Amino acid sequence: MTTLQLNKRMTIQILLFCLLILCFFYLCSEVSTAASRLSSRDASDTLILLVELATESGDNYIAAKSIFADLLMDYAGHMKRRELHWLLKIPPFMEKNVAGELERVRKNLKETAQINNCNAINEARDSILKVLKKSDLFTGQPTITSMPEVMSGELQKAIISSLNEANKKVEDYAHNKSRTVDDAKTVCLANRKAIVYLFLARFNYQEFVDGEAVRKFRTSIEQTIYYNRLLQEADKDVEGSHYKLLDKYTSAEMRRLGLLQAIMDNDIQKARTSLEISLMEAIPDFQPLS
Repeated sequence: MTTLQLNKRMTIQILLFCLLILCFFYLCSEVSTAASRLSSRDASDTLILLVELATESGDNYIAAKSIFADLLMDYAGHMKRRELHWLLKIPPFMEKNVAGELERVRKNLKETAQINNCNAINEARDSILKVLKKSDLFTGQPTITSMPEVMSGELQKAIISSLNEANKKVEDYAHNKSRTVDDAKTVCLANRKAIVYLFLARFNYQEFVDGEAVRKFRTSIEQTIYYNRLLQEADKDVEGSHYKLLDKYTSAEMRRLGLLQAIMDNDIQKARTSLEISLMEAIPDFQPLS
């Protein structure tokens, strides 16, 4: 083999090696981008769970823990079914694995002794806030406004069931002339469950949820606010009244009403903004861009 042929062969080998290096870095960049997008998507969904945890009234931590555990399980399960979720199990991206953190938080909620219910809720909030910050959710990037996806039959049933249950609970609340604060609490928990499930399906709920059920849910929240106020007025002068607690319930319903309207209007950016505002109100030292 001549010197010219050797030089030519070496040149080709060097070029091939350089090409492999470029392909490797390109692949790494694409994988990193895909993992970041997936993490941000999961984090965007989880924002409502964080807000509900941060605004928990504290009147019934046992019931709240049970509902949050169910919601966390369904959220994590849905996220794990998403395409490329395996990327978030690779060490460089594990700390941004929202679904994994939700599963861990759920496990802690289920295993925490009843005496520590308040601490369990607060720890769940702090843990989720930490992973959402790592996912770069609060970087000021615009919200993706269209992200349809297939939801499992079980999750579709859970969403529909939660809406029907909330509407039924509010209907009972409205027609109960001897309504109590416990009734308001029951309605608040049902409305929480429904809005959290609906938020997960905000991009494509119209495909499997009857529009009338959603419109009725909006009316139900409005009725909840009205009857909470009536109950509050009747209770404000009573010693040891639940006036402040009812005020918390009503504030939660007003937040949910605004969020629901944004979902119905398909204004996903508004929905995201309203949740961040609620989070800042609930956690005074929270800064989205910090």
